[in-house]
Amino acid sequence: MKPVSDKKLPYLLLAALVIGIVWWMLGRETAEPIPAFKDETAARTYLKSEVAAGNMTQIEAQVRLAEAISSIEKRNRKKGWQQAYAGKVKEIMEEKGISEEEAKGLLKERLKNKKGTGKAKPDAGKNKASDSPITK
Repeated sequence: MKPVSDKKLPYLLLAALVIGIVWWMLGRETAEPIPAFKDETAARTYLKSEVAAGNMTQIEAQVRLAEAISSIEKRNRKKGWQQAYAGKVKEIMEEKGISEEEAKGLLKERLKNKKGTGKAKPDAGKNKASDSPITK
C-alpha cells in the first residue's frame, strides 16, 4: 500500500470536515423541546392538545408525558430537600444562637462526619454460607 501523498492530505481533511458537518446537521433532533409544566394535569392537557392538532403522535406524547412527570417529581424532591436543609439550619441557629453561615458550616461538618452514609460495605452482597463446603 502506498502512503498518502502530501498533496492529497488537505483534501482528505477537508472532505472529513464536510462529512462531519453534514452528519451533524442531519442528525440533529428536530423536535421542539418540551416546556416545563407546574403539574401533571397541565402536561397532560398540553400533550392531548398537541396530539389532537396532529403535531405529534400518541406514542411521542406518552414519552414526553413520562419525561414531564419525571422532571416534575425531581423538582418536587429538590424543593423538599432544600426545605429540610433550611429547617435544619434554622434549628441549629436557634439552638446555638449563631449566624446562618456558621450554622451551615456546622451542618456540613455533621454530614461529613456522619458514619455509613454513601459508603458501600466491602462484603455487601456476598453470601456468608458460600465459604462453607457444600454437602449433600
